[in-house]
Amino acid sequence: MYIFLDYDGTLNLTDERTYAKTYYGALFDYTGLDPEMYLDAINFSVEKIIKENDTSKNNFEKFLTHMEKYTNKDRKEWKEKFLDFYQNGFDAVKKAVKPNEELINTLKNSNHNLIFASNPLFPKICVEKRIEMIDMKPEDFVYISHMENSNTTKPHKEYFENILKELKITPEEAIIIGDTDFDKAAEKVGIKFIHVEEVDKWKELI
Repeated sequence: MYIFLDYDGTLNLTDERTYAKTYYGALFDYTGLDPEMYLDAINFSVEKIIKENDTSKNNFEKFLTHMEKYTNKDRKEWKEKFLDFYQNGFDAVKKAVKPNEELINTLKNSNHNLIFASNPLFPKICVEKRIEMIDMKPEDFVYISHMENSNTTKPHKEYFENILKELKITPEEAIIIGDTDFDKAAEKVGIKFIHVEEVDKWKELI
């Protein structure tokens, strides 16, 4: 069986507000950027990626394009700034992470194929660190969704279709464990959704 796994609210139980506050605090402290000037630009760029569902380029390229247009700063400068932060400043976010130990331990003791299916709104370097922050390894997953290998997002059905196609599997071979309607959207392509709080259900299947 292939298990699609959400991150925020599923593998990581930190509430969204706390995580966002810690993330942005680390970002602006490390980069020296003024949050009053650039917080809206970042949120706008992420929201555009999700809403537009433009599959013509990968999500990182789309993010950089929107940031460039919104701020009038060159995309290369933004790319360097974010990659530098993820390489050297992102570790400060770990203090806010609360691994879902019950789920993670259950997964580690199973023989199923794990798919990291958090919304691909972070680049690969960041996603791999997010995985390590919950005491897992990138090698634990047969597929990891990130900005560079994704050209769409949840809740669009194309997001799930692309992963199924990449792995050459059918929806009947997969389930998804998540906590929001974005994850439940997997049902649009026939993947069974289990809420992370339905512990008995996912334990029985895993």
